[in-house]
Amino acid sequence: MMKKCLIFSAGDFSHAQKEQVERTKDDLVIACDAGFAHCICAGITPDYIIGDFDSMKETALVVQEAFRSFRNRHPDRVLSLSVRKDDTDTMFAVKFAMQKGYQEFRLFGMLGGRRFDHALANLQTLLLIRHHNGRGTILDPSCTIQIAKNETVCFPAGTKGYL
Repeated sequence: MMKKCLIFSAGDFSHAQKEQVERTKDDLVIACDAGFAHCICAGITPDYIIGDFDSMKETALVVQEAFRSFRNRHPDRVLSLSVRKDDTDTMFAVKFAMQKGYQEFRLFGMLGGRRFDHALANLQTLLLIRHHNGRGTILDPSCTIQIAKNETVCFPAGTKGYL
């Protein structure tokens, strides 16, 4: 069984998605920048908060206060990145988790939002995960996305969608 990592970024996330957030005690949870707000919405405290924090200032004041509180209690679990970097906050988080041995990824808040370039980069992140023999799933309010490579993909009976 692969070690599972849940990553929350700042794209679209709905209250209905809380049902899709299944965390066990062995799972690693990472909030990327303003994706911390989605963790709060889902009732989850992340293990790490990673980002350049350029979008944190755009979140609600209660989220900013919760972030400051988390940072004060766990300064070693907040990884501040430069605004000028080659990887998105999400890509950095995936690589960070891979270094810790995680191979299964559930990605929330990866699409929508105000940055199409980030949505595109998050699709590329799925490719990186698959290239390293991991499994990545983007769970969006309107769709679920996975990368398949030389394998059979099975869906529950009655599932509708596109392949």
